[in-house]
Amino acid sequence: MMEIIIQYQLKKQLDIHTKMKMTILIFLCLLAPLSSFSDTFLFADGSTMEGELISQDENEVSVKIPYGTIQMRWHELSYETKSRINPDLFPVQNLDSLIQDENFAENDIPEKEEKPQESKKQKEEAQEEPLEIPSKPLHVTTKDRRIYVNGRLYFIKGICYGTFYPGKGFTKHAYRQFPEDLKQKDFQMMKEAGFNTIRLYENMPDDFYDNAFRYGLKVIEPVMYPNWYTNVDNPDVFNDLKEAAIQRVREMKDHPAILMWTMWNDAPFHKTNIVKKFGDKKVNDFFKKIYDEIKKIDKNHPVTGANMINVKNGWNMGFFFLDVIGCNSYIGLDHDEKAWKESLFSREQGRKRVKAMKAFSIKLNKPVFITETGCSTHVKYSQQGKVIAHQLAIVGERLAGYCIFEWTDEWWKADKNQTQEQEIEEHWGICDAYRKPKPAYHVIKKFFTVIPTESKGLNQKYLEIILGKKENQESIVNGLVK
Repeated sequence: MMEIIIQYQLKKQLDIHTKMKMTILIFLCLLAPLSSFSDTFLFADGSTMEGELISQDENEVSVKIPYGTIQMRWHELSYETKSRINPDLFPVQNLDSLIQDENFAENDIPEKEEKPQESKKQKEEAQEEPLEIPSKPLHVTTKDRRIYVNGRLYFIKGICYGTFYPGKGFTKHAYRQFPEDLKQKDFQMMKEAGFNTIRLYENMPDDFYDNAFRYGLKVIEPVMYPNWYTNVDNPDVFNDLKEAAIQRVREMKDHPAILMWTMWNDAPFHKTNIVKKFGDKKVNDFFKKIYDEIKKIDKNHPVTGANMINVKNGWNMGFFFLDVIGCNSYIGLDHDEKAWKESLFSREQGRKRVKAMKAFSIKLNKPVFITETGCSTHVKYSQQGKVIAHQLAIVGERLAGYCIFEWTDEWWKADKNQTQEQEIEEHWGICDAYRKPKPAYHVIKKFFTVIPTESKGLNQKYLEIILGKKENQESIVNGLVK
């Protein structure tokens, strides 16, 4: 401790009064045993000191050290220490400045270690002998608000996949017309970008799931399609949905690419809020019965649903019985219509949304993940990557993962024709319709190739690897990713 105090006095520009106090403390430290303190204070010049925080105000902090107390100005401390002491006074402010470099989106993270290069013959053999698909399902469980696959922690780094290609249409039937090299290119690009999960909106042909398995990707599979016109008072509607779910689960439950089942999208639905129309209890009882039928058939995979949580009634539809909670939440963008349409990102609103999701994850003791988030390139092409980077940083380790919306632009959403309209819904892809990556693809790749699947998500260690240890990288995390 004496060395620390001496080092501190020599390195810092203190006023004469503080120097006198420090000199007295040095001699006191020589005369008696030293106390042990748990806090370590890092200074702006790199030196450290152990002590115990006593008080703070907007100008300085008071720290107890052996046989005395010292006051330090905020500017004398490192940003990491300041943000730990007072994250409200020193919030994250310049993630943008760290990713605005033009080269950030194009430069890949260097490999940590050299990987042996495959010979031409090995590559040819790998192409000639596709990996056999075992009929052995994944065993997916939940514990302590996290997802586990075969007993190993699984953080979802997902992509929402829509089946569109110019001239081919936009359904699973169109997917059958995709050239084989296009199908392989989709999976290859997803894998290279670090995605581990694909969220689907419709059932796909068998080769889709086989390819997903071969590329090490897992699938969130829809089992039925309730919507705003679903009449929960009609027994025929119930039976149709139940039979569709049972049939799909039986067909796919043993495929090794299936991660979990999803029962709906955008609940309580767009045009008509069915919870408001029929009542909370009636709607939840209706879908709980179908959930129970799914669980009778398959106990290896959790069941989820994707809810809109920016609505007043029914935002928590199914929360009490679903195994995993899914939220369609465009972090920092979906708090009002103007922000949504003009891509006016708000970090403050994004934090509030994620904080709320973490709160009901804790209350329910269930994993919560974001089933849709992202940013359209309709307003400003370059904005997408920056917004998504902030969204990932805000989530950090708070939730069980996220799915980026979406893989490619889909030209059918405005008027179902085969040309791209200047309408926000047709510009959400991180690749264009011809699979040319937008800058956001490269930004996501920076993050997802560093964040391990067997982790709780983005933390300070991973973010420093992603962005590099720059001199002014003082506000990378500051509590956001903890």
